[in-house]
Amino acid sequence: MGDCQKLSEQIPFVKRDDVETGMILMWSGTIATIPAGFVLCDGNFGTPDLRDKFVIGATQDDAGVAKTNLTGSLTQSGGDPDHEHTFNAGNHQHQLLGDKFLATPGTTDILVADPTSPTGVSGLTAKNNDQPPYFALAYIMKT
Repeated sequence: MGDCQKLSEQIPFVKRDDVETGMILMWSGTIATIPAGFVLCDGNFGTPDLRDKFVIGATQDDAGVAKTNLTGSLTQSGGDPDHEHTFNAGNHQHQLLGDKFLATPGTTDILVADPTSPTGVSGLTAKNNDQPPYFALAYIMKT
């Protein structure tokens, strides 16, 4: 191995006694096998409810106060709700040639009567899942 050492000799591993009360860790075991001295972050025993939540790092401007967006979301889980788009084509004319168009007799002009028209309702009818592949872990807190 030359100058290489075992990883366990290079990195001082954290022992259970080194974990301070209130520290939150990710747990890859089952909920039933959470180690003694830790509790699931499910909103009980003074823990935040982190089940099915995406955790982001706080900034120093947060002054240690937890910020949440528990009711908001970036995307709708069922897709975009029904909505309309409008466009403004402005008043303009088209020159049409031939006899297959309805126009004022004796002219070839068609005037757009309503330049601002809705496109109609659009939206997804099926669920829209835009989550990347993931692996779920339990958040546990030291008591």
